Amino acid sequence: MAVLGKVYLPTYDQLALWGTLALLVLLLFIRARRRRYQGTERARTLIKIPEVHTDLLADILQATKPLAEVTFTTHSMAFCIKEVLEEYPLTPDQKTKLYRDLGQDFKVRLAYPYFKYMLYTLLNSIYEQEKTPEVSIALTKQQVHLQSEQVVSLSEAALMPCRYIMLVFGGALHYKLKQEEGPATEVILQFPPLLEP
Repeated sequence: MAVLGKVYLPTYDQLALWGTLALLVLLLFIRARRRRYQGTERARTLIKIPEVHTDLLADILQATKPLAEVTFTTHSMAFCIKEVLEEYPLTPDQKTKLYRDLGQDFKVRLAYPYFKYMLYTLLNSIYEQEKTPEVSIALTKQQVHLQSEQVVSLSEAALMPCRYIMLVFGGALHYKLKQEEGPATEVILQFPPLLEP
């Protein structure tokens, strides 16, 4: 395992093994969900994929090849989030209640279609609430904070594929509800630091 200060990072072989297992579970989950809603209008409503945008499920299902062949590239996290939010079908009410603080940008190595699917899934779950919540997206050192002052209960069905995607990226997803201090709901995406070549 590679050592960065006091942080022990997994090797690429270990990441590939974990990622392959995670990807298998993710694909099984997505196929089961797609089969369940196939041919119904409800599928388009729940997943919220506009006709004019890329079919995110198709992007994920194309990843039936081994993880080693999936294209991982280095990205600016702020740029990735801006790209996703530009494509996500926000309503006017949602746009006025979405706050961004992307000043503390950082570099990550990831497969963009997986990140896009994960952020769509989290936003879909948050915006399924009866009343549109105020949502903020902020960047800190190697972390993305998705927060709401409203208590938003995210189902494990929504969180599970996101956890596995973060595992593929070598990171982790943390979900917190009703903290004594701070936001009522918080999802933290923790990314590993990039190793110097």
